[in-house]
Amino acid sequence: FEFRSPEWDPISQGAKNLITQMLTFDPSIRPTAETVLMSPWLKFKGTPKSTPLSKDFVTRLSGFRAFSKLKKVALTALAQQLPDEKIESLQKTFRALDQNGDGMLSVEEIREAIVQQGLKPPKALEDILQAIDCNGSGSLDYTEFLAAMLDQKVYMQRDVCWAAFRIFDLDGDGKITREELGKVLNGDSVQELFGTRKIEKMIEEVDKDGDGAVDFEEFCAMMSSKAEPPSKRQKLN
Repeated sequence: FEFRSPEWDPISQGAKNLITQMLTFDPSIRPTAETVLMSPWLKFKGTPKSTPLSKDFVTRLSGFRAFSKLKKVALTALAQQLPDEKIESLQKTFRALDQNGDGMLSVEEIREAIVQQGLKPPKALEDILQAIDCNGSGSLDYTEFLAAMLDQKVYMQRDVCWAAFRIFDLDGDGKITREELGKVLNGDSVQELFGTRKIEKMIEEVDKDGDGAVDFEEFCAMMSSKAEPPSKRQKLN
């Protein structure tokens, strides 16, 4: 493999050496994944610097739980679309929290980080994280973490909000229908993760004019709405 200039000029020799080893054609002499992970260069570069948590870290986690179901889904989808420059600080925070480097945040890792920052973990921390854990894995993956921690100033930018809307508006007619939402959420899965009634309820929560679909203005209103206290939502339900 040739490290051509100028693309590879900024890359350190240590990184190039490691890449060369991983590209060894003969598997009998190619380093194993375990060996690569123990390389001095990767261990040094892979150790994230301690990143202070934002003062509203716990508030954002708690607030996400009270969002409407469609808003949670929209933020999760949007988190996968945003460019790195818009979420750089969150990327650093996630790496700092992920102490064992498995790409997941456990309740223990998050609780320990909150305590280390001199903040008080909420008593219902496990319940809060469970509400953010959309896939039910028992931990927060990178996308779930981003969805919960995104700053409203970021996702309420008109172009960002429009990009999120277009994820669900499959035919581009300016409305999100039950059918479109179902296709996006369930994909080609034989076993539907979101049933018809659940999807209808998600639409109903946001559909202000009662036409059975969500237009862009309704979508923006949903995204800009603040989380309601759990007690209030329970009374409404």
